[in-house]
Amino acid sequence: MNNVVFSPDIFEVQRYGGISRYFVELGQKIRSSGEFEVEVSSAIHINSYLKDSSMHSGFYLPLSPSKLRIAKLISKTNMTYSQFLTRKKPFDICHETFHRGGADSLKAKKRITNVYDLIREKFTPNWSGFAAKQAALSRADAVICISQATADDLHQYYRVDSSKIDVVYLGVSSKFSKHDASKEKVGSRQQLLYVGGRSGYKDFKTLVIAFAQSKLLRDNLKVLVFGTDFTNEELRLMRSLKVLDFFSQTTGKDDTLISAYRNSIGLVITSIYEGFGLTSLEGMMAGCAVISTGGGALGEISGGFDYRFEASNPESLSETIGHLLSNPHSLSEKKDRAQLHANKFTWDKTSRDTLDVYKRVATTL
Repeated sequence: MNNVVFSPDIFEVQRYGGISRYFVELGQKIRSSGEFEVEVSSAIHINSYLKDSSMHSGFYLPLSPSKLRIAKLISKTNMTYSQFLTRKKPFDICHETFHRGGADSLKAKKRITNVYDLIREKFTPNWSGFAAKQAALSRADAVICISQATADDLHQYYRVDSSKIDVVYLGVSSKFSKHDASKEKVGSRQQLLYVGGRSGYKDFKTLVIAFAQSKLLRDNLKVLVFGTDFTNEELRLMRSLKVLDFFSQTTGKDDTLISAYRNSIGLVITSIYEGFGLTSLEGMMAGCAVISTGGGALGEISGGFDYRFEASNPESLSETIGHLLSNPHSLSEKKDRAQLHANKFTWDKTSRDTLDVYKRVATTL
């Protein structure tokens, strides 16, 4: 039986998030298939998905490395462990989880790397990581892109042989559709939901400004933000625009997130660009309408079942939300169709498609 090792990189920096969820789900599915052995080269990590899975490897650190100022020590420890592991046990395939250099310490006969998006390339002028990423792509025997949009963007910035590229969509856990908790009362206003990062290209401020400009939104809605605490800059903006009372923040594990989706009339995605858009599918699967810019792969992944507005345009966002509110029958029908669409994106399919890549690479061992 061939064996695969996952590099520790993403598990060092991500407690929750689509990439780490992807690798944990993928590893467990491939292990259960019995066709490949899978191991994570992690001595220390901060990832909750890995901690709670059958893939658990190494010591789980419940505190943020940035707060403890030991991020570099964790990375160095994992690199040393990777070197030890691959001397002890030769691996057929190394699957690089993130472009942080950790995979360089993992020796394997073949190498696979993932490309999730081209955000830094698009939004960071003179980004210093081009050379390292090109090197990772050049040494890879296969490159997995998580959307066709990402694969198309890849060719704009890097030299990659098209025959090495596979598009493998992410999956959505079935628990997002099977959660049947009764709806919570959300008061006199209906609730909008915002999930994930908010800075830079995520463009959260467009939603804040939309509330400041629209009496319709203020009279009918409030926003639950699922993610990190509001920054001082965000609080200043909301206070200056007199909309702070319309925004609240929470965080938690999947059960809390699922409840948030199911108790919201719509998920707002203000991001200018995404390499995939997992929250879009999670919302659709949970029965929450998706209000999106369609940026990057968002349009590809939504399948046309989202409500579209112009990126960075608060007025366009307000108009789109107003249209959603004024057409309840159409909203109900579209949500049902969107749920069926999202149900096509399963971790079983993701793992089968990835297995096909592994098998192709393994034939050249």
